[in-house]
Amino acid sequence: MYFPDGKYLISQPLRIYEGITLAGNSQKSVQIIQHSNAAHITGNDCNWVTIKDISFKGPGMNSSN
Repeated sequence: MYFPDGKYLISQPLRIYEGITLAGNSQKSVQIIQHSNAAHITGNDCNWVTIKDISFKGPGMNSSN
C-alpha cells in the first residue's frame, strides 16, 4: 500500500496482513499520527511485512510533531 506525501491522522490501529508492504516517499514527507493510546499497527501471524519510508508519531512514540 502506497502512502502519498502527507500527514495521516488515525484513531484506530492500521490492521496489516501477511505479505503487505506499506511504503511512502520519505520518512519526512509521510507521517502516520495516532491520536489515541492505541497501537499504530496491529496484526496476527504477519510474515513478510515491509514498512519503508514512513514515520509514526503519537502517544508512546517519544517523538515531537
